[in-house]
Formats: sequence, structure tokens, C-alpha cells
Amino acid sequence: MDDLRCGLTETARFIVTKPMLVPSFPNELFPTWRDMPPVLATIMMIGLIEEACVKLAHPRLPPGRITVGSSINVTHIAATPVGLEVIATAVLTYIDAERLIFDAICRDSVQEIGRGTHERRIVDRLRFEGRVAAKAAVC
Repeated sequence: MDDLRCGLTETARFIVTKPMLVPSFPNELFPTWRDMPPVLATIMMIGLIEEACVKLAHPRLPPGRITVGSSINVTHIAATPVGLEVIATAVLTYIDAERLIFDAICRDSVQEIGRGTHERRIVDRLRFEGRVAAKAAVC
């Protein structure tokens, strides 16, 4: 974890494809989305922010440790159509024991489309997976 320090920056990117558009998500999950405009879904932008944060953090963690998302506060300010590239840039701004906070900005090929903060918690992977398995066993 000594490699984790404030100011580190990482990016993640993708080209927007039809499955990433709001009306393309399964109607049984989000029935009201089918009548929405065909633009990048906010959840896809958030996923790209998380990807940049994980790319930054995970290679610098000790073996057996991972991060899990614990909080996100993002504003999606502009629509992106199919075919444009989207780039998320994450900057590690705060480290407190098991907590990492990132500032993030997303841009498409034309303009800034979103920004915000994302918090991730550092956890022991086996312990985390054990708790998830115990919870699944209750069902």
C-alpha cells in the first residue's frame, strides 16, 4: 500500500455502443427506460469511473486485498450518443486507512459529460467473499 498516494491518476475508456444506451437496458428491469432517448446511460458512466479507480488502486494493494465501491456522488451533465469515445479520469485525493476517495471527470469526444467523487473501501477478498457466500446461503 506504500505505492498508494494522493495525486495518482488513472483513466479508463470505451466507445459508446448500442447496448450502453438507456433504452437498450432490459425492459423487465427498467420498463420506463424503453421510451427514453438513445444516449449513454448514467450507470455506464459510473461504471467507467469505477473502472478507472480500480485500475489505479488494485495493482498497488497487497496480495489478497481488493477495493469495493462504498459511495458515489456523480453529476451527469451532458448526453453522449452512440459512436463517441468516453474517457473517465480518476485522481486519488484522500487515503484514510481502509478508505480511498477519488475525484473523477468524464469526457466524451466533444465535451465534459460528468464529474464527481467516488469512495472505495479496501477489504480482504476472502473475508468479503465469505460474507457474501453466507448471505447467499440464507436465501
